[in-house]
Amino acid sequence: MYTASAALVRAGMSALHTDLTVDLRRMYVSSQSRRERAARVLLNVSGFGRVTGQRSEWDLCFCYVFSPRSGKVELHRIESIDPAPHTSVYEGMKAGLMRVLGKEDAPGGEGKTALEPARAGECKARSARRGEHGE
Repeated sequence: MYTASAALVRAGMSALHTDLTVDLRRMYVSSQSRRERAARVLLNVSGFGRVTGQRSEWDLCFCYVFSPRSGKVELHRIESIDPAPHTSVYEGMKAGLMRVLGKEDAPGGEGKTALEPARAGECKARSARRGEHGE
């Protein structure tokens, strides 16, 4: 199931975006107890929307929990995706529709671009609020 869901996400992202890149920002291992270990992975995914042509960017945080007996991944948890995927899809569709209608920006948009990239400092601040340390 895990492999199938990963393939579905990859195909969906490739259908909606071009020039996709994934950058590893940070990875560290934490210990909950003497035998329990977890790895946190912070990634940045970026690409250009096929509809809007604008650059899209997401910061992702995953947690992998390892089995104390086998050492294999026991749990893969998505802790955050910033900005939220549904927000990006909505903003991309809205920007494409506005372009088709010949309007520069949606009413009340204050000049923001659709799919505005997340700020790197926001993810670090979120990690600090959760009590995570390391660089």
